[in-house]
Amino acid sequence: MTQVSAMPGNAWYHPGTYIPGYNNLTSAPESPQAPENPTLDKIQLTINALYAGKAASMSGVSSLIQRQNVDVRLANHGSSGVTAGTTMGAAIGTAKKTLLVAGGLSVLRNVSHLAQGDINLARASGNISADIATGTLGGLAAGAASGIVVNGSSNAGRLLAGGLGSVAGVIGYVAVDVLLDKTGFKGFISDKITSLLEGGQTAAY
Repeated sequence: MTQVSAMPGNAWYHPGTYIPGYNNLTSAPESPQAPENPTLDKIQLTINALYAGKAASMSGVSSLIQRQNVDVRLANHGSSGVTAGTTMGAAIGTAKKTLLVAGGLSVLRNVSHLAQGDINLARASGNISADIATGTLGGLAAGAASGIVVNGSSNAGRLLAGGLGSVAGVIGYVAVDVLLDKTGFKGFISDKITSLLEGGQTAAY
């Protein structure tokens, strides 16, 4: 039976489980990880989540207005068409924005660690890639949750629908972020990109 071992949890991102023998897929990189900073983690998550909620709400309301203004589409697709259009539009629109914000914050944080000598370029690239992936998936979840809520509460007025959509977007983003962290997805992406870049650097020499 294949043995599964846990990697040390002394990193900024917490790796999940690793299967010895499958080095190309799951081997731990040699590059050190940045020191843990739970406070900064929470600040980063809060900024990303609040932005995602706001962006999701705006995208959801905008998509709903566009759908409602097209009488032909309303007639052809009915209410389910409006829901699907609002949700999909909000999800995609939010993801495009959150990946930029999440990536931007990650660049600032990792450049700081890089300047202090805590990590090298390979690890910084891995961390940034993990944050961009998380921001994208979190944005999709935030947008989808907000789109559903905005559409469901549209009869109460756009202001209220937008407010409820913002709350739903924040919850959706945080839920995905926590899930990806606890399951080791962030650590896996960071380690995988770092390992690939380490291999490229080794080949260069």
